[in-house]
Amino acid sequence: RGAGPSRNAPVTALCLSLRAALPLGEGGVATVSTPDGTLMPESLRYEAASCLRALGEFRADVAIVGTCSASPAMGLTVTTHQDAQVKRAILASSARVVLAATGDKLSRTSSFRFGDIEDIDDLVTTRDAPQVTLDAFRAAGSRVHVAD
Repeated sequence: RGAGPSRNAPVTALCLSLRAALPLGEGGVATVSTPDGTLMPESLRYEAASCLRALGEFRADVAIVGTCSASPAMGLTVTTHQDAQVKRAILASSARVVLAATGDKLSRTSSFRFGDIEDIDDLVTTRDAPQVTLDAFRAAGSRVHVAD
């Protein structure tokens, strides 16, 4: 995986939901792009087909992704097939991947797999994360960051 952008480089963000796009755009933190397509009103995310098209044309230095669950044995998993497709495309289009997951998500699995723990460069989690799981992420090459 690549080293990522320099600290002084301008930031361009491809946000797959309005919940992510609005704070970045309003704060002037980044130039924000969103997929063309249908916005799902209940989640304010773009539908999978729009996201997959946008991700096919985008290369990220760093991607920040969430997951429903992750385990060393089963990998990175989510509850819907569409979400797994989008997250697979995110991993494929990114030089570096940061996984943000609360500790409780690191001790369960969901139905649809989108990656392995080896795909993660940095794990950001909470203090309640199982130590054995944190050790497995480290052994797989991830840097582990525990937030308060």
